[in-house]
Amino acid sequence: MAVDRLAQRKLAADKRWQLALARQKEKRRVAKLEREAKQLAAGKSTSRQGQGGGGPFGNQHHTKGRVWRGAIDAALARRSKGKQISELEKVAEALIDAAKAQDVAAIKELGDRIDGKVPQAITGDGANPILFADINQMSDEELEKLARSN
Repeated sequence: MAVDRLAQRKLAADKRWQLALARQKEKRRVAKLEREAKQLAAGKSTSRQGQGGGGPFGNQHHTKGRVWRGAIDAALARRSKGKQISELEKVAEALIDAAKAQDVAAIKELGDRIDGKVPQAITGDGANPILFADINQMSDEELEKLARSN
């Protein structure tokens, strides 16, 4: 009888813990949506596509790249004031000249800028290939086994 009460208390504590975790997760989700809404209201895009970033919001590494970009943009603007051809155009001309002179790095950079970088394949080695499975087609037992293996 005492064991049953102890088990019931433990189960109730577990449920309270799960409920608290769910509330925290929901608060974080709402806070993220509010941040994105503020950015949209300020005229800023919530997507970083085409901005040199690719990670989700909250990715602290994105801002590091933006610091460099801001510094480069400011330096180029400062050097280009009142000139017919901008400093950035001069850099682009130098890149094209280097590619014409058969500089492999310049050719690669030019190709990456024009066509975009070639996507890297995700593969394993010969002994350990990467396998993909549709989890929607897996049984509960298979999913539990997969969860325990990681």
